Amino acid sequence: MKKIISALLVLVMLIGCALTLTSCAKPELNFEKAKANLEAAGYDVEYSAKAEELKSFGYLGLVEVLEAENDDGEEIIIAKFDKTKTAKLYIKEQEMSKERQIEYIKYEIKKAEHMVKTYKDELSADEIEDYNEEIEEAKEALEAMKEDFIVGRSGKTVWYGTKAAVEASKG
Repeated sequence: MKKIISALLVLVMLIGCALTLTSCAKPELNFEKAKANLEAAGYDVEYSAKAEELKSFGYLGLVEVLEAENDDGEEIIIAKFDKTKTAKLYIKEQEMSKERQIEYIKYEIKKAEHMVKTYKDELSADEIEDYNEEIEEAKEALEAMKEDFIVGRSGKTVWYGTKAAVEASKG
């Protein structure tokens, strides 16, 4: 009996943790509130719901778009589509883009490590140091991409950007 209760408690805790993690990954989806919150947090914000302006994004079916960026490189894009299917296709594209970026960073790390290992006798101390710095910077970028860059969807609305920008959109 104790094992069953313990297992249930663990399951409840896991579900609670999962809900906590996903709830903080959702920005303010009311575009006017998000815009005000982001501007108050020091972001440069561009918002559009005009059909002629939305065409410039290259995606049909856009209803609203909000783009925000600050001086620290934190950014978010929130896009609302007229159809859920279009939003699903758009988010798939963003997820694939994120995965491609992660794979490219991994490749850059592997290549730099290979250069240091294979050609260490031909490289100067400064060149080795440069490669090692490149490796460390790439590892940090990889972690940031995996942990800090969020892609999400709720119904017809899609967002992607950094955690800090998502949080700033909430006020």
